[in-house]
Amino acid sequence: MPSSVIVGKGLSASQTPARGGNRPGTLPRFPSSEGSLTSSTYIPSRGRSLESSAVDTGLRPNPATIDNRFPEFPTAEQKLRLVFEELDLNENRKVMLDGFRRVLKAVAIEFTPATVEDLYARMDVNANGLVTYPEYLDWAGLYPGLIDAIYERSREAVEKVRRDAGIDTKRASMITLGQTERAASSRWQAALKDLRTQERKLVALMDEINERKDEERMRSRELLEVERDADFARTGRNSKEKDYLAAKEMERDAFKPLNAATLTVEKIQGKMQNLEDGLYGMQ
Repeated sequence: MPSSVIVGKGLSASQTPARGGNRPGTLPRFPSSEGSLTSSTYIPSRGRSLESSAVDTGLRPNPATIDNRFPEFPTAEQKLRLVFEELDLNENRKVMLDGFRRVLKAVAIEFTPATVEDLYARMDVNANGLVTYPEYLDWAGLYPGLIDAIYERSREAVEKVRRDAGIDTKRASMITLGQTERAASSRWQAALKDLRTQERKLVALMDEINERKDEERMRSRELLEVERDADFARTGRNSKEKDYLAAKEMERDAFKPLNAATLTVEKIQGKMQNLEDGLYGMQ
């Protein structure tokens, strides 16, 4: 590692401070803010993580609701204040060693434990384990590179989670869309099956109707034949009735001479009887 890395205002990393003093010292070179983070679930928000938030709420993060409170172009005062708030895990306006260590680890600034403790000791001027905001400001003025790294890493962590959450949201939408499509396809298949069943029933019903129509036509033809037979029978009966009447007339005509002869005989018999009666009377 080059010994001329600038870690303070006008001071080089080759200057070594004593512990407990608010003076610059040697810092290892850490990765740039564009490097990969150690935890893809970390959202800088006073040291909390997305994973723990998800456990607390029971909900997946929505990128639309993840607000990046770290401006892309912050003022110096904004940057100092936001980094302090990240280090202040207990939200009591104090920075503790554990919080300092956890934030550095979360944003993938991989200092050795001794270096982390040394940095904290330089910040904790009165060595009471509680760094106030004024103490932090004095310390931050000596290590602007570290402040920038914490800030940029914190901002990038939020953006990464927003991107990942967006991907997860799109993936969930695709899964939901796929499930909806499969459900719709299943419903369509069921509807198609039902339609085909209904078509088969309709075909069967049409066949039955056609059979009934055929039977009706057969019955109609049979009825017509019966009606024709009835007509023939009526015609035959009428003809026989006419023949009967004609025979009766002929019979009456045939009996007319007989009746006339009978009347003549009866008249003759009457006359003869009268003659006989006259003869008996004369005797």
